[in-house]
Order: sequence, then C-alpha cells, then structure tokens
Amino acid sequence: MLDMAYPGGERAVVRNKLHAAAGEATDILKERDAKRLAAIRKRKRIRTEDDYLVRATIDRLEGERDADPDVLRELYALADAASAGGAA
Repeated sequence: MLDMAYPGGERAVVRNKLHAAAGEATDILKERDAKRLAAIRKRKRIRTEDDYLVRATIDRLEGERDADPDVLRELYALADAASAGGAA
C-alpha cells in the first residue's frame, strides 16, 4: 500500500514511522505478503483477492534500480492474465 500511496523518498520516511509506531507488526505483514506472493507465483495465477498484492509488487519493483527483470516479466504476465479474465 505504501508503494502506491507515497513516492520513493516519502515512502521510506513513512515506513520508518510505521515501524516505530507498530513495532514488529510491519515485519509480520511484510513476511505475510512475501509468502502470499510466493504462492501466487507458484500457482501461476492470481485469485481476485490477491490482485492488489501483485500490482503493488510490480509498482515497487518498477521503482527499484536492481529489480529482477525476470520477476517483473512474470508478474506482468500474471497481471495481464488476471485483467483478461484469468483471475479465479
């Protein structure tokens, strides 16, 4: 969500404030999202409720200089399939 709501520099500041206020809850959510994304990639399709996670990950990776282009291509394909009615 932060990736969509805040540009790069502000995102880091907000993330630090959230971490200070919420403690390890932010780490728990980050780990949960990473597990869900791994499951989506393994399944090779997006369920409707996971669409936001894939799109937010694409947005985040597009903003990183060292993003893995293979992962981005895979996520683009998943998002395109979901947009074309491939989400179940």
